[in-house]
Amino acid sequence: MTTQHPRVWGVLKGEMRATTIRFPNDLWDQLEREAAKEGISVAQYVRDAALYRVAYSAGARDDSAQEGASRFPKRKS
Repeated sequence: MTTQHPRVWGVLKGEMRATTIRFPNDLWDQLEREAAKEGISVAQYVRDAALYRVAYSAGARDDSAQEGASRFPKRKS
């Protein structure tokens, strides 16, 4: 059973940036498998990972004003 996350941050307003990230083939294969388990694209999986990292770093610094942390998706149990 997969959990759906809110995935519309900035998308409707066109507030997203595009970039290119290069991954070794073995890591790409792992990303595809894990994303498929969640029922999401690799792009969304990587966006989620980046957001988790930002939120974790902000929490570790106790930086409650960090914008990324306020947009951290909450998983349903």
